[in-house]
Amino acid sequence: MGNEKFVALTVRTEKQAVSKDAPDQYQELTRGAERLSLNFRFKAGKKELDNKALGDIDLIVEILAKNKSGGQKVLLMGFTDNTGGSDRNVQLSKERAETVAEEFRQRGVTPSVIMGFGAQMPVASNDNKEGQEKNRRVEIWLKQ
Repeated sequence: MGNEKFVALTVRTEKQAVSKDAPDQYQELTRGAERLSLNFRFKAGKKELDNKALGDIDLIVEILAKNKSGGQKVLLMGFTDNTGGSDRNVQLSKERAETVAEEFRQRGVTPSVIMGFGAQMPVASNDNKEGQEKNRRVEIWLKQ
């Protein structure tokens, strides 16, 4: 096998307090849910996943299969940075969540919720490229 090194990815679920400033729909959907410690990131204006993301989906599907506790729902919430118009960002964030959903479907997991929230709820400053990269994400939540 040679000298290849692999970094083991640990995916955890964590109960997270949702900001009172979050959209009502987001608050309602995530109430009682646990968020996975992994997000899918995207290039500016793009909705395609890279090879790492595809591997992460495989890992999540494997974890879900091992932890079958009956009826666990997968919720996908898409977001963008604040560049571009509001309507376009909402559409792009939904397309990103749908891209992730399609990969899950191809692996036998059908997400229950696929939503796009545009530039709402940034996790980092949109004043620099690093922050914008963090904000272009799809979150994964699990709910009984």
